Amino acid sequence: AVSSCQHDSCRTGYRGVLCGSCVQGYQQRISRNSDSYDECQECEETVRWWPWIVAVTYGLGLAAAMGFLIFFTKPEEKDAESDRKEEFKEQSLLLLSVIQILKTAQSTMEELLDSPVQLKLGDLLYSISVQCGFLGYEKGRILEALSSAFCLPLLCTVGLLAAFCRGSPFWALKFCIFVTSMLFVGTIQATVSNFICTSNDKDDIPLLEASYLKEFPFAACEGSGPLHISLYVALVVNAGVIPGSLLVLALYVSNETAKVRGLFRQLQPSCTCGLAGDGVKMDFRVPQRDGKESEKDESLLIYMASYSIYASQVVGCQSMEVKRIDHGLSVTLKASEGSNFVNLSSLQKYSMLSDAECHAMWLGDVLVNRQSAKIALKERPSLWLGVKSSFFRYGAMDPLLCEGFSKVLVFILTTLCAKRSTAPLAGLMLLAGGLGVFRGMPLGSRGRNQLAAASLTTLGLFTCALSMLGTVLGASFALKWIVPIVAVAVPSLFFMHLQLLPGDETLQASQLLESAQHFLKTTPAHETKTQSLQLPTGAWAFESDFPWLGRALAKYRALWS
Repeated sequence: AVSSCQHDSCRTGYRGVLCGSCVQGYQQRISRNSDSYDECQECEETVRWWPWIVAVTYGLGLAAAMGFLIFFTKPEEKDAESDRKEEFKEQSLLLLSVIQILKTAQSTMEELLDSPVQLKLGDLLYSISVQCGFLGYEKGRILEALSSAFCLPLLCTVGLLAAFCRGSPFWALKFCIFVTSMLFVGTIQATVSNFICTSNDKDDIPLLEASYLKEFPFAACEGSGPLHISLYVALVVNAGVIPGSLLVLALYVSNETAKVRGLFRQLQPSCTCGLAGDGVKMDFRVPQRDGKESEKDESLLIYMASYSIYASQVVGCQSMEVKRIDHGLSVTLKASEGSNFVNLSSLQKYSMLSDAECHAMWLGDVLVNRQSAKIALKERPSLWLGVKSSFFRYGAMDPLLCEGFSKVLVFILTTLCAKRSTAPLAGLMLLAGGLGVFRGMPLGSRGRNQLAAASLTTLGLFTCALSMLGTVLGASFALKWIVPIVAVAVPSLFFMHLQLLPGDETLQASQLLESAQHFLKTTPAHETKTQSLQLPTGAWAFESDFPWLGRALAKYRALWS
């Protein structure tokens, strides 16, 4: 198999083992019109400008993001609308990661060109034909592959160096976490694909010592030298250093916030809930323990808001009455006209309230986790700015620990998806992950947990189905296109559905906290006057600017209420 394809017997433009490499003046391109995965095409004399425009825009965009996130962002207070935008960003990053893993599996199963959604630098270099420039075929091919593997570590390194100019490396933490969320899947896919070895020809005859790296048809699998050293360095940095750094930082942040987090647990208010006419009355009291009054008030308001949001859904009301009591607050929720709550038996009412209490406890723990970190790190604004998005992303767990472990899991999944033989195992892991997210609620909002569970389950089914279509069923070309389209459409449509719905309980509780904090500041402790607070709807702020859009969204939401 090897001797039949030496350089002298290759077609024009080809050379090397199995004619897998290109001669100088040719570039390796994906062929969609032949049985060959890669084909050598003669370099064009005319320059295509649009890839260069895209490449320059990509570089300028990264530079602008780095400069803004490192030098111009401040850990200022955010309002509820900012929380809604932050939730949109987090859901978008989650959807992007899911589609990136899906495209990795699809390109492996069907030997397609990597999708632009993987955001790999090598794909940009591929589009501007670096193999045809002064670098030539081999150096250009190496640059394309290794640039994708080293782009993320290089960006993080440059960001850390830039942050030192502002006085602390922690100023770069937000930028590093953001670019890692966007580029990690593509980086791991590029790193792992560099190690894939072609050890058999198309007739399944072993190549033995002629085996070569699929990304580098001119390099032996067991070779040595700068290329192979670079591959191992890329693997260690992307699979070890990046997740490991997040885990080490997680231990540091956990130690910094442990004391305040423990204090908030001690100050968790008790809740006495009972039926009151056509509604519910809840009394919240803070334990009389050592602690600052501000921290006692924060704990009281957070759990009051969490309970009130979930209880209002059970009762069916749009407003609440709140008043001060000894060491706490009393909240009354009255059922609105037409609410089904008034027709339920007492046993049914208490059962629904008990279920709401479980959800409210989870939400209260999520918000307390964020607030305790904010208080503990208030003297370290650079560190709080860096970890704030992670505390928003995850729930009541240690967020940076979740960041590190999530990168380890993404590395394992992407590695499994990068090889056709192990892709079904990745599908089973994704199905298990979807079930785990649905049961464990690790993310910081109900909507994001639902999106993650639905996306992981769909992706797991897609990966398993694509494996069967490619190896067992011998499915038609149409089916192989329908399955990926469905796999992308399901999470994408669910993502759009979540944006059309009002903000979930996490965002509504954040909005209610603002008005409750104003009530607590303006009402003396000894005053027992009752004040009515409007429960937030979680709608987008722009809905009030466009009434017709608000009415349309209201009709859509009524279908799902």
